[in-house]
Amino acid sequence: MSRHLFFFILAAVLISCHPDVHAKQAHGGSHCDVPAYFGMCDPYVPGTIIRFEEKQPIHVITTWHQGPAERAGVCPGDKIVAVNGVVAAENTKDRMLHEIVSMKPSPVVLTVKRGDQTLEFRVRRVRESTLAKRSYQKFLADPNLWGSQELVPRSEKRAEHARYIEFLKQLEEREGFTRIEGLAVPVGTPAQQVRTLKEFMFGGQHQSREAGFVGPTAGRYSFGFTALLLKEPSEALVEAVSPNSPAQRAGLLPGDRVLELDGREISTIGDLKALILKPDQERTISLKVDRGGEQQIFPVRAEPFDQVAAADLRRELPSARPSSPDSYFLGIGVLYSPNPREAMVSEVDWPSPAFDAGLHVGDSILAVNGKPISEISREELGKLLVPAGASMMSIDVSRLGRKKTFTINPVTHRTAEAGIGRKSTKSGFVPEGCPAS
Repeated sequence: MSRHLFFFILAAVLISCHPDVHAKQAHGGSHCDVPAYFGMCDPYVPGTIIRFEEKQPIHVITTWHQGPAERAGVCPGDKIVAVNGVVAAENTKDRMLHEIVSMKPSPVVLTVKRGDQTLEFRVRRVRESTLAKRSYQKFLADPNLWGSQELVPRSEKRAEHARYIEFLKQLEEREGFTRIEGLAVPVGTPAQQVRTLKEFMFGGQHQSREAGFVGPTAGRYSFGFTALLLKEPSEALVEAVSPNSPAQRAGLLPGDRVLELDGREISTIGDLKALILKPDQERTISLKVDRGGEQQIFPVRAEPFDQVAAADLRRELPSARPSSPDSYFLGIGVLYSPNPREAMVSEVDWPSPAFDAGLHVGDSILAVNGKPISEISREELGKLLVPAGASMMSIDVSRLGRKKTFTINPVTHRTAEAGIGRKSTKSGFVPEGCPAS
């Protein structure tokens, strides 16, 4: 359930990265240390993790463990067709979010489609921070990361998290990036363009024009940027640029307004996603953009996806996590710096062996199985973090200047999820009481 912003650049940002929302509104300069929506600090929510598509049923991706929605019987795979009688297919994402999120602990009525059934659930709402505590976690906010909140073990200290943030910023600086209002952008990106992006994405006056995102998935080739699609009129903005990517070398910047693609006006292109995606072709596209009233043309050539991904120092290890229910895992994500060789824990999953062992975000890795990190390459570390079996792993870390040694016993995903009452299905892990498919 953790959210990490440093690699969303190369992902198709189409589903919520955190409970109950598609895009979380940054909380600005407030003192809210937990999620905030529409200016509401730590609102009451039903405990669903959902995916939005404009004027379509709302897809339930999963539910918070021990949350109200899960206890009421809402299941992953359900499609929410109405909230409090407000029909999703007839209303905007913004309206539906306002129906789901509240500053009062009032119940919410969810009407869902499950196969051929139409079901209605009356779900009480609880504060989102309460949901985190039930998962043995808590939220930590950092205003420098676009007002984001991270889920971390409850025992983790703010100073540990701050160390991770500083490490991340150092990696960004090496790649020619800076931060403007919390967003990592190439040096030279106009601040006004960043503010405009935030208005479209995080609750600003233009958010209703958002029509979705376009970007590379796990195809063979990548241009190294994502685009924010707008409607009425049809437009596109460069949303994010990946470090050391073809897009960055070409000179594209977040917030650039795309006027033409390969000589065709954006408004005349029926399927912009198809033109930009096409991941199996090594080709060059020509983008005419408007930047602060000045029009410029940028040719961007696709490169192998793995090559583009590997060039980004912010790419978390292990880069590919086994998806089989019976594969073994540790449950940590790590950031790696090649020069000098350093590594830091950037994510601790729950449930996971790493969580049970006591690893924290911000722990600086000193050695793995007795081998100093200075002698471990990025590729080797990535392999070590994907265990082939249940063999114990020893990790030495420095936590705020104190050396600690942790023993982690890998388990399978199936075993870890069974420990919190979830079973494996074709759609992923679901509560025991939910359908198998």
